[in-house]
Amino acid sequence: MTSQSPPLDQIPDEEILSRFVLSKSWIRFDNSIKPNAFMPPPDLNLSVTASSQLSDDEIWLIGQDVAQNRPDGKLRGRADISALNARSQSLDAIANPIPNNIHHTHIVGWPTDKPLQKIIAQELADAARFLPNPNSETA
Repeated sequence: MTSQSPPLDQIPDEEILSRFVLSKSWIRFDNSIKPNAFMPPPDLNLSVTASSQLSDDEIWLIGQDVAQNRPDGKLRGRADISALNARSQSLDAIANPIPNNIHHTHIVGWPTDKPLQKIIAQELADAARFLPNPNSETA
């Protein structure tokens, strides 16, 4: 019996996926993450960065670049989960490199039903570890 290798663009289970937190409304007073941080956009491709192979400084630089392209330009922090956390919710993590972030990844496989999306987002938020932006006093 031969074991199959995962597709080249599939992210390993142990990979850490960093979701950049750009909205203050995604963070609770106790620094836990609200489900909205993990709600997928209309195209159902939730953007994260595969960050296990990066230094903290490199992760924060990518996050700052992402934040600069948003209305208020503030990077509040990041919410880290593993690819296995996504897969435990019947989702998948697929590499999707972009020009400014070769580690860019999509969490895919979301249901189209909004209430189901919210349940999954809650599970991911519960599994997430929030790290405030160390380079901002107003994060």
